[in-house]
Amino acid sequence: MESRVFEVVGVPMSKGSITVYQGRPVNACKGEKEWAEAVGWAARDVAPRLPWDGPIGLELRFLMPRPKRCKRGNRDPHGRDCDKMIRSTIDAMTGIMFVDDRQVTDIVASKRLALEGAHIPYGVRITVRRLPESDDCWYAGE
Repeated sequence: MESRVFEVVGVPMSKGSITVYQGRPVNACKGEKEWAEAVGWAARDVAPRLPWDGPIGLELRFLMPRPKRCKRGNRDPHGRDCDKMIRSTIDAMTGIMFVDDRQVTDIVASKRLALEGAHIPYGVRITVRRLPESDDCWYAGE
């Protein structure tokens, strides 16, 4: 199974809802375009010569800035939506790491807060894997 691992430094942004303003579609999340560009450039550094086709597996480990309201722990259920951060990150890799986001069949993701006083850059660690066309499915009536 071929794979690529890379990191993107920056505050991960979610893919906001598209709204219409003065007759034009507008992404409601400021900073998403910059995040997508950062993901795209980091992906290009490790990308295969041609985007992979076939099933793709992803592992996304997001590390977020610690909000002042969080006094302890490293999980914040009130921060950005993890699923929307996943969506923006996958969209940014489309056409670079894989042909189409519909190829992504497996996703493992986490969102954590930086520990207080830690000097680790915010961002995401991404593992992209080429998966076999089939596997032993738990729901196949075994």
